[in-house]
Amino acid sequence: MTEELLKRLVDIANERFDGHVTIMKFTTNWRVGFGTPCRVEATKADDVEMMEGKTLEEAATKALANPCRCDCVTKDVVY
Repeated sequence: MTEELLKRLVDIANERFDGHVTIMKFTTNWRVGFGTPCRVEATKADDVEMMEGKTLEEAATKALANPCRCDCVTKDVVY
């Protein structure tokens, strides 16, 4: 991840989300989201999931393009 991408994530987190940004690395992908997700899985249809990417840069770019507070890590589970 470039320093510029990280700086942009931190700036948005500080300005809009009480300084919270969450970055997670999994076996096959990365997830980035603003706020601190409280759940792994979605519990309702309008839950917002963390942005996913094959690389940290991809996930961070998606999060920067749509900065919103995340409720959960993924919505890939039936609720």
